[in-house]
Amino acid sequence: MRTLLRHAAVAAWAFAAVALAPTGAVADTVVAIHFPLHQTCWRYVGTAFDFQGAFKGGQRLVITATGDADMGNGRTNWVETEARDVDVSMVDGGREIAAAQDGSFILPATGAYEISLYPMAIRGNKGTVVICTV
Repeated sequence: MRTLLRHAAVAAWAFAAVALAPTGAVADTVVAIHFPLHQTCWRYVGTAFDFQGAFKGGQRLVITATGDADMGNGRTNWVETEARDVDVSMVDGGREIAAAQDGSFILPATGAYEISLYPMAIRGNKGTVVICTV
């Protein structure tokens, strides 16, 4: 799993295109996933938590997501970067795709998929999502 995730992270930083949130975008915006030609990773930075894209059946997606979390102890407030949970489901069928043991998602059919991030408590905070096909 570490090797797969490390590969995805290196590929993402070296080759991924960055999709930035449109000015004034709200956290409930659905961002379209469009991989640039000859790229295996796509990167987004912004506040959105819902993404949609078309993928081929049998593709394996490695998705990493981190984001700002507002922390505090009653006297001091600060921001930490934390991992976000990822759900993948088919758009038309609503069928949720279970993650493999290595944390990747193997897509059962060609079609449109929705990728959603959690927890709800940090929605609206800035984050980074990297989606790689391997």
